[in-house]
Amino acid sequence: MSLRRRSLYVAVGSVCLVFFLFAADYLIRSHLVLPSFVRLETHLAQKDLVRCVEAITGEQNHLGKLVTDWAIWDDTYQFAVDWNIGYKESNLQPETLANVGIHMILFISSDGIVELAKTMDPVIGVELPEQAIPAKKLPPEHPFVRAGYGKAVKTTGLVLTAHGPLLIAAHHILPSEGNGQPRGTLVMGRFLNDSVISDLKRQTQISFEVKTRDHKELMEIERQLFASGHTPMVLDTSSPDSLLHGYVGMTDIYNVPALIIHASLPRELYLRGVETARFLSWTLLCSGLIIGCSCITLFILYRRKVHAHRTRMEALIKERTAELTDSDARYKALVEAASEGIAILQEGVCIDLNGRAQEMFGYATDEFVGRVITDLVVPGGKDFVQERIVQQYGRPFETSGLRKDGTIFPLLIQGRSISLEQRTIRAATFQDLTEKQLEEERQKLEKRLERSQKMESIGLMAGGVAHDLNNILSGIVTYPELILLNLSPESSIRRPIEEIQKAGRRAAEVVADLLTVARGIAMVLTPINLNTIVRDYLASPEHAMLKKFHPHVEISTSLDAEISPILGSTAHITKSLMNLVTNGAEAINGLGEIAIRTCCERIGEGQVLASGLCAGEYVVLSVHDNGPGISPEDQVHIFEPFYSRKIAARSGTGLGLAVVWNTLQDHKGTVSVTSSDQGSIFRLYFPASKQAFISAETPVTMENLQGNREKILVVDDDGQQLIIVEQLLAALNYSPSLVNSGEAALAALQQEPAALVILDMIMSTGMNGLETYRRILDRFPGQKALIASGFSENVDVRRAKELGASAFVRKPYSISEMGSAIKQALANNGWGGGIL
Repeated sequence: MSLRRRSLYVAVGSVCLVFFLFAADYLIRSHLVLPSFVRLETHLAQKDLVRCVEAITGEQNHLGKLVTDWAIWDDTYQFAVDWNIGYKESNLQPETLANVGIHMILFISSDGIVELAKTMDPVIGVELPEQAIPAKKLPPEHPFVRAGYGKAVKTTGLVLTAHGPLLIAAHHILPSEGNGQPRGTLVMGRFLNDSVISDLKRQTQISFEVKTRDHKELMEIERQLFASGHTPMVLDTSSPDSLLHGYVGMTDIYNVPALIIHASLPRELYLRGVETARFLSWTLLCSGLIIGCSCITLFILYRRKVHAHRTRMEALIKERTAELTDSDARYKALVEAASEGIAILQEGVCIDLNGRAQEMFGYATDEFVGRVITDLVVPGGKDFVQERIVQQYGRPFETSGLRKDGTIFPLLIQGRSISLEQRTIRAATFQDLTEKQLEEERQKLEKRLERSQKMESIGLMAGGVAHDLNNILSGIVTYPELILLNLSPESSIRRPIEEIQKAGRRAAEVVADLLTVARGIAMVLTPINLNTIVRDYLASPEHAMLKKFHPHVEISTSLDAEISPILGSTAHITKSLMNLVTNGAEAINGLGEIAIRTCCERIGEGQVLASGLCAGEYVVLSVHDNGPGISPEDQVHIFEPFYSRKIAARSGTGLGLAVVWNTLQDHKGTVSVTSSDQGSIFRLYFPASKQAFISAETPVTMENLQGNREKILVVDDDGQQLIIVEQLLAALNYSPSLVNSGEAALAALQQEPAALVILDMIMSTGMNGLETYRRILDRFPGQKALIASGFSENVDVRRAKELGASAFVRKPYSISEMGSAIKQALANNGWGGGIL
């Protein structure tokens, strides 16, 4: 080729390159970059407009919840009949309505007559003489009337009034049970004034204004939206002030356009797009010029060398083609026959994949050739794989593989050096461990299920024994307490009776452990601080007794001051901590140390199967002792009831760690143990709570528990229990009346009412406690009651509390618990209760 022709080609190529650069710049800037920014800006603006509408809708929903609470209130239901003055004075005063954000309230009868209407000034909170809705009677098809009758349950919406736009919510007036005949409709309203709009602006961080049809400064686009009869969303980018103006309408309860929301949104994204397009243009042009000049230079320099080597290369290629064809056939057959995935590498870059690797990762050979091998693992594992390849090439290691479709799977990688055709190349082999991992997880889950079923069976037996023992222990625990009330401090029999009482309480504690094992113990879950439980235990008499028997064991603490609260039972967690510390102290021979630690820990998605917990934040209480440790054979059984590693002459019932395990199950947590010849670590995981800590209650005195001779009806089929409760109530200055069945209780209440009924939940004949309480409420609505049982809180107990029982009292009874429960029940005017 002549020099003139070559120069012509170079000139034509340069012109084409410049034209291509300008064309590419225009297409990218005008049809890719700027439209993308405009679409993104439009999408964000639409979301901002939706947020404005949702903010106003949220106010409507909040008002709807408020009107629902009032409309199904029994006092409101009664007020719709007698229009009593007490209800008005308590609930319909201007200041009362203003405090809850109600600016308008209507009581509408079932035939549409407005029985009562009040409209409040939203600024100063006084009643206005002119009503927002002045109608005295509404037609049957009116939404307010329809809301209380027919298919609709409630109505929320918007009404334009002379005082401004009004957010309204309506609900039919019903009794709290929800099954009575409606007595009209309750309507509440809140003005969408400047104060409410300012709050919504702060919430949404969007500058917007609300205009009605009669606004004095309506823009042309806003008039068109009102005139269109529907409420589309419109964006206007024609403003010269670099703002994007958005408009969206809202309809009133008649589905007529009532409001226009006008939001002014800064066009920061679009301006950034313009700057980006300008920068891209300059970058593209400069890059093109550099590339063009470089290409021309390289073309001139290398053209001569290419021509000189062409002849020699063609001869060499012909010579080696036959040899490579035969070698390639042998290599392909060997690689494709392997059961593992294989990638051939050159300086870390893949040059070939066998069929098994293609199936494993989803790539065809030509799709992955030229890419680095670390692209086959998850992004977070690339550095790890690179390090292992450099440091331990030839030894297998596990990581997480990444398929073409994004699927992650467990992967085993091993690097190998292969001699091929008098040269050494590197290869990586892959094994998919998914099936192996699934099998291991299945075996773990099967073992966990088998253990849970075993614990449940043992727990059922323990629960039945505990129920019978609680009834037997009632006399041993309660009678000494009653005798000591009337016994002088100098009496010679006071000490033996106190010892009897202590023995009964220790027996009751063992029964409580059995109930914990039964997974049915009734407990109150309140926000508590694990640090407080640790400190209280270390200051307790039980801990002092432990130090007395094990003086050479040092106990240290490391408590995280920033831990979150948990919802838990202080008594059960304290008992679990005491059991772990006691076990640790008894495991140490001679000098030793027990470390108690609290901290916060997050369980990730990858730890869920291993820990048995849900992902989330947990508060961890750990107890670490430096004893001889627990053997692997014992670790399998240590949480089973009645299993004990303690030798003769040392304490232990075999329930300590079973109590710990079941307590953690009841708290929706778990307990883990790590042990070696250096000691054991027990970790108790409790789900963190966002509720605030509560302070401890002040203990009550005997004087505070005394009654005023109120009559209390006791229902229990156990004659011994009736005798015990009779004496206990007499000591608390109450007048007891005793019956042994639910049928007898109904007859007794028919003859003479009682201030309170104490119901045994489980009775051998006739009605049980729940059915008895239902029959009592049918005949004597509002009758106060306590639920008693020697077992635990079950479904019947919870249903009785839902019906109105104030509390659940466990057997064996104590004067303080019974007295506190009775005081609470007699003072309680509402529903529900706790557990004592």
